[in-house]
Amino acid sequence: MTSTPTSKATPLAQALSQTAAPRPAGDLAIWLVIAVELLTFALLFLAYAVQRTRHVVEFNASQHSLDLNAGAINTVLLITGSWCVARAVRSAALGAANHNAQPGAGDGTTPQAGHAVARWLLAALLCGAGFIGLKLQEYGHCCWPARPSPGGWVKAVPHAPACGPCC
Repeated sequence: MTSTPTSKATPLAQALSQTAAPRPAGDLAIWLVIAVELLTFALLFLAYAVQRTRHVVEFNASQHSLDLNAGAINTVLLITGSWCVARAVRSAALGAANHNAQPGAGDGTTPQAGHAVARWLLAALLCGAGFIGLKLQEYGHCCWPARPSPGGWVKAVPHAPACGPCC
């Protein structure tokens, strides 16, 4: 003879839980942050489009000063770093699920999952460091306009005409 498990919820609570519309995962605050970010980027793209239509000559002239290779490498570094963080989160979730599925397991992850998370996060940090390094190479002369002197000391040089538009 099989017995059916009894529920501790009231019949009203059971009926409401069965008829309630599905909710997206996450807290309301997260969805508000996402909505604000979407609105911010929409406004930025709109402002860009408006200014580009008003100042076509300047925008076209400034495109010649862009380094397309640096832009492509920066894009790849940012996307790869984000992917690595997503993989770290996934590794942590899978490790916690596997660890908690074991009898007598407590909170936390397995050591293997912890190592995988650390490796993915290290890869993301390296991508971020590469991005920052490339940006320093692009714009470092504008932030720290220093040149080695004949005596070996580094001295600041006033804004030189070769600095470009960032100075």
